[in-house]
Amino acid sequence: MTPNSESKELIITREIHAPRELVFQVWTEAEHLKHWWGPKGFEISVKHLDFREGGFFHYSMQAPGGSRMWGKFVYQEIKAPEKIVWINCFSDEAGNIVRLI
Repeated sequence: MTPNSESKELIITREIHAPRELVFQVWTEAEHLKHWWGPKGFEISVKHLDFREGGFFHYSMQAPGGSRMWGKFVYQEIKAPEKIVWINCFSDEAGNIVRLI
């Protein structure tokens, strides 16, 4: 992608030394997501998780200083245990999308 590109696609690749099934599972369960998703030092609260194509993950992140922001994933494609495609956006507390990332 060039600096002037209009694409909003972001592909992140990371090698994790753990069984594929376990890595996939920690993306699919609220109890796991709240312990590792988001910036270091932020507290994650899961308001809703419906892990299926067309479902969504709605959460808040509270910064160490107390400010809170809301986010939402809308799941587009799920192929266990290989692939999860979602649209990531900022939301309000009610889950309304306020800005796409």
